[in-house]
Amino acid sequence: MKPVIVIKDLWVHYNHVWALREVNLVCEENSITSIVGPNGGGKTTLLRTILGLKKPDRGSVEVLGEKPGALERPWEMGYLPQLMHVERNYPVSALDVVCFGLYKKLGIFRRPGKKEKTAALNALALVGMEQHVNEHFGALSGGQQQRVNIARAMVGKPRLLVMDEPSTGIDIVAQEDFYELLVRLKKEDGISIIMVSHDIGVVTSYVDQVACLNHRLHFHGSPMEINDSVLKDTFGSAFHVILHDQSCATCRLKHQNEL
Repeated sequence: MKPVIVIKDLWVHYNHVWALREVNLVCEENSITSIVGPNGGGKTTLLRTILGLKKPDRGSVEVLGEKPGALERPWEMGYLPQLMHVERNYPVSALDVVCFGLYKKLGIFRRPGKKEKTAALNALALVGMEQHVNEHFGALSGGQQQRVNIARAMVGKPRLLVMDEPSTGIDIVAQEDFYELLVRLKKEDGISIIMVSHDIGVVTSYVDQVACLNHRLHFHGSPMEINDSVLKDTFGSAFHVILHDQSCATCRLKHQNEL
């Protein structure tokens, strides 16, 4: 396995306060890594540094073997921001949204042609949204919008997908489907995924690696190895974790449907 992200002794500050201190992290290709931690613990700062939007004060970051923000093939890294509320009458279709993801390759002055629209249609089919191609994006449900956004991030055939709180605004049933889609993208398309999430109880069922961050990296490894000590170091003593298993009504229903 080749690493898609290598972070060494990373220090980043905002307004003379260290948001990140001594962070060392390696994310392997064809894997899903979730960054979890409390609000204000540096998760967004780490993501912005990986994307090249924030420069390190100390240490180094490599993404796909290059410096963030200066990739020779920038379309090899897809980005999925938090789900944003869109006006229902906003005049853009699901196909238009996916085509936006091609401008890194096309340049801002070229319009998508037949080849690009075919690629967009294939991306929508990949996430199960081909029947909604001409619908207004704002009229779709939150889960459907996130699937279209994934298609937008995937249409350029990235090697790495970076996501910020991808399940925000999606109900619990749609979340289960959403994370299963990510697992399928990893297995079938070889995509490496790193995402910020606040919901450690859900993501641990789907990811390969968990990075517990609260300004410092308190843990990085298999979700099966997380214990109470790690959680207390990361979130403090007042924390509650809800884990999904077959006793959960949602999980039991999905299990019955799969039989």
